[in-house]
Amino acid sequence: MKKLYLIKINRKVLIVILMIILHLIAYMILYNVNTIRCSIQNTSGKLAIIIDDFGQTREGVEEMMTIDEHLTFAVMPFMEFTKEDAIKAKDLGYEVIIHLPMEAKGGSLSWLGPRPILCNMKKNEVRKVVEDAVADVPYAIGANIHMGSKACCQEEIMESIFEVVKEKRLYYFVDSRTSNKTVAKKKADEMGVLCYDNNVFLDGQKPKSHMIKRLRKAGDLALKKGQAIAIGHVGIEGGVAMAEAIEEMREEFAERRIELVFVSELDDDVY
Repeated sequence: MKKLYLIKINRKVLIVILMIILHLIAYMILYNVNTIRCSIQNTSGKLAIIIDDFGQTREGVEEMMTIDEHLTFAVMPFMEFTKEDAIKAKDLGYEVIIHLPMEAKGGSLSWLGPRPILCNMKKNEVRKVVEDAVADVPYAIGANIHMGSKACCQEEIMESIFEVVKEKRLYYFVDSRTSNKTVAKKKADEMGVLCYDNNVFLDGQKPKSHMIKRLRKAGDLALKKGQAIAIGHVGIEGGVAMAEAIEEMREEFAERRIELVFVSELDDDVY
């Protein structure tokens, strides 16, 4: 009888132990699910959208300047509306940079505006264009490349540009990456100039549906890398459709925890 009584006690203990184990397993599963959920919810990314070609054509300018987000506007120097666009953009709370016209491998020279940087220029000539561009675009805190698929591959050209960028204390430079042979980032790093790479072009005379897909791709990159840069345009390349695409994507960006930021709000150490 005594032996049977001991077996009963052992079974009860076993049941209690099993119940404790089951409770622990359930707790661990619930804890891991919540951890994963919190991790997903906390995943976020910064997306800096640069809009090129301010200062010249007017298509999409008004619409772009009504978007209530942190956008960076690249203004071409030496153009009819250069100062007007830069001043208005600053007054409305946007970030202003210089859209520096530089020689491309193809296309018409007229697309570069009245004073582009050409590959046959001497060092002092390149410097003079950049110095005058800085003076011509009010409130500019940085610069990026207009066209430039030829000039951005020339180390001497980029060195002359970055000398002025440093002297004028511009905060950053963005390599628009119109050529995969660009030396801009390499030269900037050598000279101690903060330089970011463009990751996605958003438009290029495409329909709004294409622009939305490209914005979504830029958002995906921002989540994957922590931050990303995308470039769109006013004028013929993007215009009103580009502004509408950004406006339509704002809710999706917010839901996916993609924050639209100025380029100056990006982290320095990711690039």
